[in-house]
Amino acid sequence: MEEQKVLYEKKGHIGYITLNNPRKLNALDLEVFLSLYKILDEVDNDPEIWVVILTGAGEKAFAAGADITGFKIDYNGAKKFTKAAAAAFEKMELCTKPIISAVKGFALGGGMELTLCSDIVIASEDALFALPESVIGTLPAWGIIRLYKTVGRIRAKEIMMTSRRLNAKEALGWGLVNLVVPREEVMATAEKIANDIASKAPLAIQLIKSAMNKDLGGQDVTYTKDATMSLFFTEDFAEGVDAFKNKRKPAFKGR
Repeated sequence: MEEQKVLYEKKGHIGYITLNNPRKLNALDLEVFLSLYKILDEVDNDPEIWVVILTGAGEKAFAAGADITGFKIDYNGAKKFTKAAAAAFEKMELCTKPIISAVKGFALGGGMELTLCSDIVIASEDALFALPESVIGTLPAWGIIRLYKTVGRIRAKEIMMTSRRLNAKEALGWGLVNLVVPREEVMATAEKIANDIASKAPLAIQLIKSAMNKDLGGQDVTYTKDATMSLFFTEDFAEGVDAFKNKRKPAFKGR
C-alpha cells in the first residue's frame, strides 16, 4: 500500500502534521495540497486541538517546493493544482488554531510559502529559504501577496527575482523566522512553544490569530491564482520544466 504523503496525529491539545515524502524532499503536489486542506479543516473543527505543528519527514527538507518531476500541465490539471494550493495556503491562514512550522533543511518555493502562512516559524541552523519559481518560468503566487508584508517590497522583489537562497541567520534577521536552533532541537523547541500557547485560554488565542489575520485574503488571492494559471501555458514554463528535469540551463525566449 502506498504511504500517505501527509500524516496527522494528535497528542493532547497539539496536532502534528507531517509532510511525508522524504525521498522527494517532501515535494508538494495536488495530493499533498488536498490532504493538507482536509487535515486543517479537521483541525479547525476539533475543539480538543489548540495548536498545530507542521513539519517535514526526514532530515534534508521541510518541503522543497512543487514536485516538478510530475509536471504535465493541461488546463484542467493546472486549474486543479492552483486551486488546491491556494486553498491550502489560505486555510492555514484562516484556521483558527495557531500553526507552528518546524523547519529543517530546505524550505523552497511552496515550502517557503507554507512558512509564510504559518503563525510561528522555528528553523534549524542549516535551513535554507528561497522562492525559485522564476527559474522554471512561473511565479511564487503566495510569496507575491505575503512576502513583502514581512520583509518589505524591495527585499521581497530581490528574493523572488534572483531566486537566491537565504540561510537561517538571514531569514531570522529579515523577520521570516522566530527562532534559529540546532537541527536536533527544532521539534523540541516547537513543542515547547506549542505547549506554552496551549496553556493559555484557547478562545483568546484563536481571537488573537483571527484579529491579526483579518486583512488577509480578497482580490489579491484571486489575482495570484489567475497569474499562475497564465504562466503554466507559456513556452518559457515548458522550457524551464524541461531544463530542470534534464539538469541543464534553460533558454528562455520571453513567450
